[in-house]
Amino acid sequence: MANLMHLSRKAFEQVIAKAKTVEIRVNDQKRRLLRVGDIITFVNCSNQADTISVVVTKLAVMDLFVDLFREVLPSLAGWPAGTSPRDAAIAMQYYYTLEEEREFGVVAIFFERV
Repeated sequence: MANLMHLSRKAFEQVIAKAKTVEIRVNDQKRRLLRVGDIITFVNCSNQADTISVVVTKLAVMDLFVDLFREVLPSLAGWPAGTSPRDAAIAMQYYYTLEEEREFGVVAIFFERV
């Protein structure tokens, strides 16, 4: 199954540089359809023509971001080395409300470039 996800310029560049190998999202209906082996095409929000495809290698589902970041190093998802699970979870509030987090749960999408 092919999937499209938008990334900030910084996150997109981290994927290009292989510095980011995990994408963190709420586990909404779209993400619940993901399976290992699926292709994701990431789109650079700063330049919609700029894309990169990756293959899903693993999915990790948890109830809350803080729990997820206790199992998945925040640095794999693009945060600076040494970022605490709590700080990474708080940073995710920029993208998702606490209500969304509680309603859907969260997912770490591990990937490799195609």
